[in-house]
Amino acid sequence: MKPRRSRPVRVPMMPHNHGHLQLTLYADLTQFISSPQPLGYNRLTRLLDIVSICMTLQGIADNRAQVQSARRAMVAIEQRYARTGVLAVTGLDALTLRAAAPAIEAAIGRIRLDAFSYANALVQHKMQLQGVAIAD
Repeated sequence: MKPRRSRPVRVPMMPHNHGHLQLTLYADLTQFISSPQPLGYNRLTRLLDIVSICMTLQGIADNRAQVQSARRAMVAIEQRYARTGVLAVTGLDALTLRAAAPAIEAAIGRIRLDAFSYANALVQHKMQLQGVAIAD
């Protein structure tokens, strides 16, 4: 007889929490595209990082390409800001972010609470080490 191995705890997230995260995604995305500010950049990057980590933890591969394309667009915006000193979203950046939004929304709908809590703690710690301001 094989010894019983317990499975890891998988805590589902409540539907209203998924809805709140999805609304936050669209609000942050719209705000950043229409009026690029460092705080908006930080909020959107934080959410994309959290979703990316959760997808990796949970083995969700469906929407990975769209999340990564949105993250690459944010890196391009950051690099342009470092070169020019102007935080701006080009038409291509906006198009990329808007095109990725439905896939990111779908990924958020599959995130478990335990994965979200872990990813959120990692991203907050990383941003604190970098001295990045985040207002919730």
